[in-house]
Amino acid sequence: MKSLFLLAFLLIFFPVHGLARAADVTEMAQEEKRSIVVAVVGVYHFGEDDTLAGARERAYQDALERACDIAGLKLRSEALVQNELLKYSLLKTESGCKQKVIERKDPELTELKLGLPARVEVKVEVLYALLDQQDRPASPKNLVNIPEAPLTINVWTEKRRYRQGEQVVILVRGNKPFYGRVLSINPQGTKFLLLPNEFRTDNFFEGGKIYQIPDEDQGDRFDFTVGEPPHGRERIVVFASSVPQGDLQTAPIAGGIISEFPGTREALDLIVRNLRVTPGAGASSEADFVEATWTIETSP
Repeated sequence: MKSLFLLAFLLIFFPVHGLARAADVTEMAQEEKRSIVVAVVGVYHFGEDDTLAGARERAYQDALERACDIAGLKLRSEALVQNELLKYSLLKTESGCKQKVIERKDPELTELKLGLPARVEVKVEVLYALLDQQDRPASPKNLVNIPEAPLTINVWTEKRRYRQGEQVVILVRGNKPFYGRVLSINPQGTKFLLLPNEFRTDNFFEGGKIYQIPDEDQGDRFDFTVGEPPHGRERIVVFASSVPQGDLQTAPIAGGIISEFPGTREALDLIVRNLRVTPGAGASSEADFVEATWTIETSP
C-alpha cells in the first residue's frame, strides 16, 4: 500500500509522545462547512388545470422553501445568536438559500388521482456560515470551548508537514456531544475510515473531550507512519452531527484493522449527511451537521 495511513499498520501500538494539544496548533486554519439538515413535507393543493407532475413539483418547491425557513428559525434560536454574540448567514443562490437535496419521497400516483393534496417529503441540507460581531467567519478555535455555541469541531495534528518514517497522531474535539466519523483521504482520493474502527466501534463523542487517533489507552493496537511515495496532501475529515448519520458501508483492509469507503466522494458526502431526522410530531425535523478538514503534507 502506498498511502500515509496504510503503509505501517502494526499490531503493536508504539506510543507517540509530546502531542501538541495547546492553542498554538488550533490557531492554524482548518476548513469548515456548516449546515442544518432538515426533513420536511411540502404540500400543494392542485386544481383542475394542474397535472400530476406539476402538482408534485409545486409541492417539492414548497418543501424547499420550508426547509430554508426551518433552518433559519433553528439558527435564530441559538443562545449566542439571541444574545448577539454571534451572527449567522444562510448561503444564497439566485433562487434562494443554498441547499442540497439528500432524499426525496413522492406520493403514489393513485393518491393524487383521488384528489388529495400533493405531498413531497424531502430531506435537505441547508448551508450557512457562522459570523462574529465584525461579520468575519467565527473561529472554531474559540467556539470549541463554548458548549452553548452551535456544534463546532476542531481537528488537528502536531504539525502540518511530515517526512517519511514519522508517526502521525490525530486529535479531535467538539464543543458539545456529537455523532461522528473521522476519515483520511490520501492524494489519490482513497478514503479510509479511521474512527470508528475495529478497536473503537462507538461513534458517539463527548463534548469538551480530546480524542486521539490512534490511542493505546482506548484499545487501539495500530500505528500511523508516513511511508514510501507517492507523497503529497493528505486530508483528515471529521463528519459530525447532533443525531446519528446514515449507514456507511466500508470494506475492511490491513487485516481488518481499518476499512475503506469504496465509493465516490459525492456518495460519501450524501451518506453521512443522511441524518436520522424525520418530519412529524415526536420526531426531530432538523439537526446540526459540521464537516471539518485538516490538511497535512508528506514528503520523503
